[in-house]
Amino acid sequence: MVPLPAVAFAVPTPHCRSESFLGRRSLGVTVAPTTPRGRPSPHGRRSPIRAEAADAGVSTGEQTVAAPAVPPPPVVGVATAATAAAAANDVPPAGALPRRERWPYDAARPGGLPFDMPSFLAAYFTSATTEYASVPLQVVTGTLPTGLVGTLLRNGPGKAYVDPTNVAPGDKPILPFDGDGMVQKFVFPGDGRVLYTNAFVRTDGYEAERAAGRVLYRGVFGTQKPPGLRLPTPWGPVDTANAGDLSVKPIANTNVVAHAGKVLALWENAAPVAVDGGSLATVGPDSLGGLLSTRAGATVATTGVAALDRLTNMGADALCAHPRPAPVAGGGGARRMMAFGVKPVIGGGGTAYPWEPIRGGDVGAAHGAGAAAAAGAAPSTRAPTSAVREPPPTRGRRPTPPTTGVTTVDTTGGFTLIHDALATEQYYVLIAPPLELDVSPYLRGVATAAQALTLAPPPTPVAAYVVPRPDSAAATAGVRTTVRYLAHGFSFHHANAYEEGGELVIDSFVTSDFMGSRLASTDFDALDFNAMPPTVLTRFRVPAPRVPGAATRAVPPTTPGISRANPAPGVALIPPSRSGDFPTIHPAVAGRPYRYVFHAVAHVWAADGAPGRPYPLGGIARTDVSAGGTPVEWWAGPTTIVGEPLFVPRDVARSAYAVPPRPAGVDADGAEGDGWVLSLCYDGDRGATVLHILDADDVGGGPVCTLQLPAAVPMSIHGTFTPDVLL
Repeated sequence: MVPLPAVAFAVPTPHCRSESFLGRRSLGVTVAPTTPRGRPSPHGRRSPIRAEAADAGVSTGEQTVAAPAVPPPPVVGVATAATAAAAANDVPPAGALPRRERWPYDAARPGGLPFDMPSFLAAYFTSATTEYASVPLQVVTGTLPTGLVGTLLRNGPGKAYVDPTNVAPGDKPILPFDGDGMVQKFVFPGDGRVLYTNAFVRTDGYEAERAAGRVLYRGVFGTQKPPGLRLPTPWGPVDTANAGDLSVKPIANTNVVAHAGKVLALWENAAPVAVDGGSLATVGPDSLGGLLSTRAGATVATTGVAALDRLTNMGADALCAHPRPAPVAGGGGARRMMAFGVKPVIGGGGTAYPWEPIRGGDVGAAHGAGAAAAAGAAPSTRAPTSAVREPPPTRGRRPTPPTTGVTTVDTTGGFTLIHDALATEQYYVLIAPPLELDVSPYLRGVATAAQALTLAPPPTPVAAYVVPRPDSAAATAGVRTTVRYLAHGFSFHHANAYEEGGELVIDSFVTSDFMGSRLASTDFDALDFNAMPPTVLTRFRVPAPRVPGAATRAVPPTTPGISRANPAPGVALIPPSRSGDFPTIHPAVAGRPYRYVFHAVAHVWAADGAPGRPYPLGGIARTDVSAGGTPVEWWAGPTTIVGEPLFVPRDVARSAYAVPPRPAGVDADGAEGDGWVLSLCYDGDRGATVLHILDADDVGGGPVCTLQLPAAVPMSIHGTFTPDVLL
């Protein structure tokens, strides 16, 4: 098919609360004309996915295709600190394509870089309309590292509309984070190829909405069903279409993990959904061998009364979206997969249940990679999931665990939301920010759950539940769950935790506001990121629980972290001008003393000491926590939206899963940074999704290799890397 000529026109920007944030009131946009089948989107242009697919002669619609990679456009050189600095002065980099207008440089914020709002919106409101099967990706810059062997798995919302190929004017998009999950697989066989596969997680809710052609379920984050009548009541307005509907659609869109012979798509409000490790075809809800109930449409929140939960379809079981490798004390460097679930009580408090492993075996052992690597053999190439469905979903609350290793933790205080957790050699660390739920607007249907949550005001502390791990010395000695308190704040993601001299050291990205309620705004393109507080890598030290009979002294009650009235203060490891998120570390030092944390950094920062905006993310940093937080940074340019970075050891199978880490995590030989950092990003200049591969020892040098996907896809949220080659 011969590509049709592009058409340039101006698109008026939507109304925005912040004139200074938007800058000028129109944007120059270059698009391809609409195909006969597709209608214009609310932004006046067809989906870039359909445009690229049509121009490449690939049919669209939700179908599987196996085709050569789409040839990329000319390379754009926005990949170094020098070109980023040039962009700050609005100087186009050498070789750049004609680009859209960017937000103006703010001279009042020294050192600040602009970012491109149209690129940000395209990154999150793009829809994937084609599923690819083992398509080879083309290297557009650099050289593919020869030692990178295994499979990168990513998961995130896959589309902005129920039917992205036929969007009517005025249709409101599904808010990011409420969209149906789409698993992506990048296979590195070690022969110079990278094979790309993507597939939607086809839950019953996905299929029902696809058949109906419209939204049928309330989103947890920010998407509601089409509104009904709005009726006044003494308690406030009621939306008749959404009021009282507490059911949820399991969207399986937050993470994906290969473990114990399965590939599981994760969403923290439901049981995981198994997908085939080869084709990524949906297998179905997975109860982890009967550990979880899999009630369709039930929400994890509970009334605290079993009969009322059954009546209202509440109290479902869930697996977290953040499983972690957890060190085994005295295990010669072995690690298990630590996971958890949470049941928040509507009135406050709740129950958390951490356990390990998910189902048999240490990390990597279930794939055969750990043993193979230890013996010097090549990683396994078999897909770990067979397309065999479990028995029909159970109907009760969480059954008695069939095996040991599950601990129940009663949480107190506000609404319990735990997105991420940590594990040291002795303890699980579950961090619960002080959130408050205003249940009235949620029940009346005028707000989603996230929109009804707020962070309690200072100085309300953060509760850190320190739970002895099964078979640990602390558990054997009878130590019970201990609550420690951290200074006021909110955390989505944590870097690491470890034990040191009678203390627990906790490193986390902390902000002073609940970002979830802000990002749940239905007016997503009018978010004023400059008004949001930064998210800063912060270190807390709290007393470890006292082990009876151990040679430890009693902790004075005035020690910070012991009581709510005297929480442990946080020490910033990076300045607030370097706001960031999505930390990743070498898996061998998880739960142990460490040196490096790799993380994304925000597009705009201010002079040192002044706070910078938390989003969008526009660079990757390696921060040396042993040297006072000294960072090495790479900035991707104003039109690139950076996704979660993931550290992969250079000898991935041997380093990550079989060989014991260095004593106490000391990095004397530099091995802790010996590997690569992988990040799936949206490049606004190319109008494409790209996979950047950076040398972890030279982050500031930028990508050593960049691969372009055959079509742009929405930003993914989380992912994992397995040494198995999942063909």
